[in-house]
Amino acid sequence: MSTRHQLLQLRRHLLKTLIPELIWPETATVDGVPIPVRSAPYSFGVKKLLAWSNDYELPERTIVRSVLRPGAQVVELGASIGVLTAVISHSVGLTGKVVSVEADPLLVEYASGWLKNAFPQTEMVTGFAFPVSRIPTSLTVTKFDNHRGSLGGTVHFSLAGESTAGAPDDLDRSPPSSREVWDIETLCATFDIRPQVLVVDVEGSEAIVGCQNPYFPESIHDLVMELHPWTYPDGETEAQAIESRIVSEGFTRVSRIGATYHWSR
Repeated sequence: MSTRHQLLQLRRHLLKTLIPELIWPETATVDGVPIPVRSAPYSFGVKKLLAWSNDYELPERTIVRSVLRPGAQVVELGASIGVLTAVISHSVGLTGKVVSVEADPLLVEYASGWLKNAFPQTEMVTGFAFPVSRIPTSLTVTKFDNHRGSLGGTVHFSLAGESTAGAPDDLDRSPPSSREVWDIETLCATFDIRPQVLVVDVEGSEAIVGCQNPYFPESIHDLVMELHPWTYPDGETEAQAIESRIVSEGFTRVSRIGATYHWSR
C-alpha cells in the first residue's frame, strides 16, 4: 500500500474516532428520500455530503430524475451505499421494479437492510457487474480495489489474459473469487425483470463496452453511465470507444454532467 493511501486511511480513522456521531442528523433527505446518516458506516466525507451539502452523486441523481417514471423497471450496476438506489426506487414507486448490484459485500449487507424495508420492490445483490448482455467466457475478474471505503471500489478484469481495466498497483485489494459475476441477461433472467433503464456506475468494469458490442436488450431505452477514464489503460481514447459502441446500438447522447452521460434510443 502506498504512503498516500496509508495517510488517507489514517485520516478516515481519526475523523471517525474524533467526530462524535451526535453531530449528524438521524437522516438526510435526498430528493425526497430519507437516507440514514447517524451511526451509518459511511466515512466523514460521505456523511458531510449527505447531511450538509446534498451534493452526493448529484450528476447521476439529476439525470435519473429526468428519466424515470412511476412503474419503470431499472437495473442499476454499482449501488455503492445505496443512495442512488433509493432515489431510483422512490422515482419508480411500488409499481416499478429495481435490481441493483454492488461488488462490496459489506456495503450490500448494510444498504440492503434499510432499502428493503423502505422499498420492497428493490432487490440488492452482491457481485461484479458488467454492462453487456453476455460476458465472454474469457473474462476473469483479477482484483477489486476497495481503497475508497464507503464509496465502493474499482473492478479490474482481463479478457483472455489481457488487462482491460487498471489503476496503480499500490491499491488495496480484495480477493474476487467469492463473488458472483453478473451480466444483464443473467440479471434479467434471475430476477424476472425487463428493464427500460440501465444505470451504470461500476468503476472499471464499464471498460468492457470498449472491447465488445454490449448488445443491450431491446427493452432498454435509456442508459445512464458514469465513465472513469482514469481507470482505463488508454484513458480518454478508451472512453471514446465506449461511447462509439453505445451509439452503434442506436443510442444518442442526450446530456452529460461531468463524467456522467445519458444516452437514449
